[in-house]
Amino acid sequence: MTLVLFLSNLVAVYAQTLSIGLAEMVNEAPVLGLTGFSGVTGSIRLAGMNNEAPVSGHTRVLAQNSSTGVVAANTIAEDTSLCSNTRLDSLIPVLMERYKVPGVSCVVIKRGEIVWAGNFGVSDIRKVVPVSDSTTLNAHPKDILPKNSTPVADSTSFETHPKDIQYKNYALVTDSTMFEACSMSKPIFSLVAMKLVEEEKLKLDEPVWKIFDDPSFMGQEWRKKITPRMLLTHTSGLPNWRESKDEENGYLPIEFEPGTRFQYSGEGMYLLQKVVEKLTGEPLEVLAEKLIFSKLGLKNSSFIWRQNLDYKIAAGHNSEGGFLKKTAYTRANAGYSLYCSALDYARVLTAILKSGEKDFGFLLPATVDTIFSRQAESPEREPEKRCGKRNGIKTFRGLGWAIDETEGSLSPSPSPAGEELSRAVNDPEKKVSTLKDEVKGKLHETNKGNVPGDIFYHSGSNSSGFKCYHEFDRQSGSGIVIMTNGVGGLKLCEDIIFLGY
Repeated sequence: MTLVLFLSNLVAVYAQTLSIGLAEMVNEAPVLGLTGFSGVTGSIRLAGMNNEAPVSGHTRVLAQNSSTGVVAANTIAEDTSLCSNTRLDSLIPVLMERYKVPGVSCVVIKRGEIVWAGNFGVSDIRKVVPVSDSTTLNAHPKDILPKNSTPVADSTSFETHPKDIQYKNYALVTDSTMFEACSMSKPIFSLVAMKLVEEEKLKLDEPVWKIFDDPSFMGQEWRKKITPRMLLTHTSGLPNWRESKDEENGYLPIEFEPGTRFQYSGEGMYLLQKVVEKLTGEPLEVLAEKLIFSKLGLKNSSFIWRQNLDYKIAAGHNSEGGFLKKTAYTRANAGYSLYCSALDYARVLTAILKSGEKDFGFLLPATVDTIFSRQAESPEREPEKRCGKRNGIKTFRGLGWAIDETEGSLSPSPSPAGEELSRAVNDPEKKVSTLKDEVKGKLHETNKGNVPGDIFYHSGSNSSGFKCYHEFDRQSGSGIVIMTNGVGGLKLCEDIIFLGY
């Protein structure tokens, strides 16, 4: 038995000992049990999307009692061989308990299609409110709320009987719950930029100062070398973020010659945002809606807070699972401000995986190849390492995504362009950048440097209490999206990736 199988079985046993009771929900339709701190740990809807019909084969959907607002689990008599995920059904509630994460939404992709979607817990711990009906829930309120948290109503104490507590429908994590995507905003913004490249409005290798000469860099000659490609690959020389938001229009030093090495930079993404906004005359939130969200039918995605979406937006929670903050970003920032459901994010990934298929025109195949080419090696793994990653695997940068080369049979020999890139990166006499003419040319000659088996990924972490992660493999069409609303969320993501999905 492999280590992963052993750990998986161990987790399953542990889950049973915690009386998570997810398995019983398959054949019964009780009111959801509230298990431990994490709240509603069985709030799962397998692949039903918003109010659409569930995908064939999924075993459970959630039905809401209109009179009480309580969500119950129902069954669908379908073949479950392609969509049930008992491993994650059991594992995620255990990890939520361990890392004190109130809410999780997770989506699994196989062969380019969404095959499983699981929603667990609550979007905002404050929305546990008293009601005056006879609803019976099988958990004591003290097990619902973490330490140092209190119900919304001050008169509600931990001695209140369970029948006096229920979750409002919008407090549960559902398919439409919008999490802060944190730094996973960057890949979505890269798609906006690449749509403009497709429309020949933006050129990847044209210096951005010709479009928008940011006053933050005035007097620095290196600013004239910065291109969109450098900004999307984090090789522009800009720092991650300014020390203070009060310095937004103040002087910002370019720390090294653009194109010479990798340095993760949120400021770089924000600079490119200002460039495309100047180029098009439209703010990012409008461009993203027009070029990405509306084209893919995404109803639970926005780069800014909107009043009509507020009831869907989750709150962030601290390391103890208590309320931390609920943001309202009214100015878009390509680096972190995206509000998005896990299901919407997964739909973007499936659209990428399908690009090039007949009658599917979200992105041109050549655009996708360019985005996911090995543009530059990135020896620095923080702050954005791949969850569950083993040591010794090289990491590269695509346009908006990080790229990990994989081990074993899924990692064939690199293309000639990849070999040339590796030599350029490792040769101290050369610049650490594919923007050198000889390397860039070869990438364009050999399918943009794509290597079968590469894993594309991005993580996210906002100080407001949100952590998230996604990865996918273009070769197999497999991937996962995990969004959480707790400070311990990245540890949860790491465990899921390590144990497998």
